Amino acid sequence: MPRVRIVQRTSIGHPKRPRIIDIRDALKFMNVATVHIPRKYPDLSLSWIIARNLLSVQIDDKQLVPCVIEARNLPRPRTGIDRLAGPELLSMEKMQEARIVFIIDEFDFGSKSRSDFLRDQIKEKPHAQFLIVTRSASNTVVNSDFATVTASHTTTLADIGFAEISHFVQKNYEIEISAAEVIAVRLRETFDRYNLSAHPAYFAGIPRNIRSLAHRDAS
Repeated sequence: MPRVRIVQRTSIGHPKRPRIIDIRDALKFMNVATVHIPRKYPDLSLSWIIARNLLSVQIDDKQLVPCVIEARNLPRPRTGIDRLAGPELLSMEKMQEARIVFIIDEFDFGSKSRSDFLRDQIKEKPHAQFLIVTRSASNTVVNSDFATVTASHTTTLADIGFAEISHFVQKNYEIEISAAEVIAVRLRETFDRYNLSAHPAYFAGIPRNIRSLAHRDAS
């Protein structure tokens, strides 16, 4: 899962946080966050990748329960979050051991009416957390009325951490830790050389014989 880079507001007194942070760790102090991705970002499944990862996360002894909502299905005033989430998931809001994380996929902040509607929806759910994945530019949101009213953190997509790449290779290709780390180094060097913001789709095409690359480099 990619990490995020926090965009600081221009207002004085904004709390200082690590600039690049894992989304799982970010949710320990972010109740609302916008995750800005490049307009040409090729992976359309980022929201579902985040949701799948959050299924194994607990914060303050509460199990995170992710719910992906496609922004195109959130028109005002016909359909709100409650209707899209459904009664079964909403029943978990009252459970002491659970916390719902709504992931709004592909939201367009270019529409003021939709932004205002989403802002009002968020205000109605003070005990839930929100991640809004958007292709809108971060500078249009960071100091906006939406960010101020919802106390939202503005973040941009960062690369995938070395440890996570290494773990992915080791788990999916059943190779030893040392070989996985060699491959992770090579992948990171490739991303840096071509200035690529690594996303999960890059790893889908790794060939099964990748372990031979690791052994060749190690020798």
